[in-house]
Amino acid sequence: MENAFDIMKVRSDDSLTWVESAEELSAAKFRVCELLASSPGEYIVFNQRTKKLVSHFSALPALQPRGLVEFNEDRFEEVPATVPEFDDDGVRDEVGVVA
Repeated sequence: MENAFDIMKVRSDDSLTWVESAEELSAAKFRVCELLASSPGEYIVFNQRTKKLVSHFSALPALQPRGLVEFNEDRFEEVPATVPEFDDDGVRDEVGVVA
């Protein structure tokens, strides 16, 4: 039996690179999960018989910090804390709200 499912990696220019094939869809999906663990990116599974895309996977590598971010207190202003007021019926009184 021929391998019916092609696994392809999507390159940054949206071209496809064939990786390998599998006899069953479940095997192809399992293999893509293994590939994502070692080589993050975008993969598709293509059914050779029906000529259709049957699965799409995407995982991006973890982002690495570029450096420390400096906190500048001058850029922030303190906002006073407010407590909402409620009338005797437990309804919140707000300006501009029609009861």
